[in-house]
Amino acid sequence: MLNTSEIPLIDTLKAILDSSPENFVLISANHTILLFNRTLQEMISGYFNTDIQIGDDYRNYVLESTQNLYAESFQKALEGEIIIIQDEAVVGNTTVWFEYKMNPVYDVNNQLIGIALYIKNINAQKRAEISRYESEMKFRRIIETAPIAILIVDSQMTITLCNPETEKIFGYNHEEMINQHIDLLIPARFKQNHHQHTEEYLQSPRMYQMGAGRFIPSVTKDGKELIVEVSLNSFIVNGKQLVLAMIQDVTARIQNEIQLKEQVQILEKIAWQHSHEIRRPVANIKGLIDLINMDYEAVQSIPNWSYLEQEVESLDHIIHKIVADTYREFRGK
Repeated sequence: MLNTSEIPLIDTLKAILDSSPENFVLISANHTILLFNRTLQEMISGYFNTDIQIGDDYRNYVLESTQNLYAESFQKALEGEIIIIQDEAVVGNTTVWFEYKMNPVYDVNNQLIGIALYIKNINAQKRAEISRYESEMKFRRIIETAPIAILIVDSQMTITLCNPETEKIFGYNHEEMINQHIDLLIPARFKQNHHQHTEEYLQSPRMYQMGAGRFIPSVTKDGKELIVEVSLNSFIVNGKQLVLAMIQDVTARIQNEIQLKEQVQILEKIAWQHSHEIRRPVANIKGLIDLINMDYEAVQSIPNWSYLEQEVESLDHIIHKIVADTYREFRGK
């Protein structure tokens, strides 16, 4: 078995540093390189086409686009701060994202040995973050400029995003709605029932399209109750379940439909009330017509024709009465 006590401490330290995937260099207060690992050596060789040496001035290996950042961070580290910065550096004809960590290193007597600098290439990670951020911002812009009210809630039914059209319907501004439970928009007497429906939906999410008759009672900031039609769609982002709701205020439409039904019921009532009045003169007219068909000469006397005229006038009066009553009922609403 290897006796580690026989291995010089500096060799042990260098072996540990060389096994690290991060670039490491220890720099003195006057920027002299005291120690570095193999990973940094390979990076310097690749970027500058030269070999780094102990005793070199590290500033000679700092990319031009990051020299000011290096100088400011190095000074802060000399003053005892621990610095962690992400920055995009120009390397040749392209740019690369790096994460820089700087911290002072002291000996057992608390005397400064130098500044430890760790450099990590985070280009792939950062590009992915930027791409996700740009996609999110594009998605937000689409939501915010949509001509219909849209809000997004998480699996706890907490509002995570809403657009100006939603604010117009419910009277809340953006800050008042974000991070609030969806119950904010539900009348108190309907909340328990709404909880049950939302739990069922989250357990078995599916798409509800606008116009499918999914009406939900809602309430505005000033307490006005509305009826809204909601279209739902569930989706997953970064492992989190979200629900997108498209909302349309259909209060006026529902009220008009109710009013129309009431008017139809009134018309049906009017027709029923007058139906028996219509049947009598109509029956008499039919009888006279039958009589005429049987013996035309027998019904040429004045009384018969006068009676026929009276019945026709009676029928005409009733019809006019129906029209007048119907018009009055509509005008009274």
